[in-house]
Amino acid sequence: MPMTPEQLRRWRADMISRLDTLAHMARVTRQHLENHDLRELEDRTEFRGAWRRIVELFPEDFTPARGSDLARHIGFAQPHDFFDIEFQDIPAVQGSVQNYRRGGEENAIFAQEEFEIDFEPFQLLHPLIRDTSLPQFNDQNYSIAARSAVEVIMDEVRRISGQDGDGHRLINDVFGAGAGNLAFSPCSTESEISVSGGLKDMLLGIFRGIRNPLAHGWNGFTRIECFQIMVACSFLLARIELVEPHE
Repeated sequence: MPMTPEQLRRWRADMISRLDTLAHMARVTRQHLENHDLRELEDRTEFRGAWRRIVELFPEDFTPARGSDLARHIGFAQPHDFFDIEFQDIPAVQGSVQNYRRGGEENAIFAQEEFEIDFEPFQLLHPLIRDTSLPQFNDQNYSIAARSAVEVIMDEVRRISGQDGDGHRLINDVFGAGAGNLAFSPCSTESEISVSGGLKDMLLGIFRGIRNPLAHGWNGFTRIECFQIMVACSFLLARIELVEPHE
């Protein structure tokens, strides 16, 4: 019996979550193999079991893209196989999950209902980040979307400060407790000073720990983590728009 629209929605959400967990397992396994200079994963039982439990939930008429590739890579279990699992196989399977039973009059109501439900997370995004990063995220360019979110912040810092530059130097030159610096709060109490300093530290950390690695080709963040980065950047961007010169 075909799934109802609500059952389809729940199945998709469950599949995406399970596949995100599998992507995380692939990343951790690859890092373990590389850090210990191991040629392959000797015990594949846990990884095979995790994938098998996902496959067992597939409807009979569902054959995901790159599903056979994923199983083959588990069989070889070398570092580059786990890289392919995380960045090629799982995103392709997730795309197939999202597209399963789409279209047609039967799903027109479901598509409308799912849009109303799925729209809520994206309301967490600042409009500038939503316009810039969300199309990239929806095209499965997750790392690019995360990096773009950080770039939007830096562009806004340059705009409101009138300064050029980038990265730590720009942030340290613009934000601070000194006269003429921009602050995230009035800095009239110890708590406000802590808020302003802490948010500046967050901004520095996002640039160092997210933007710089991504700019140099590192792709270690999962799909969910990239969206979380976009949300974190949205929070900081909204606060930046409220900053005022410290007297």
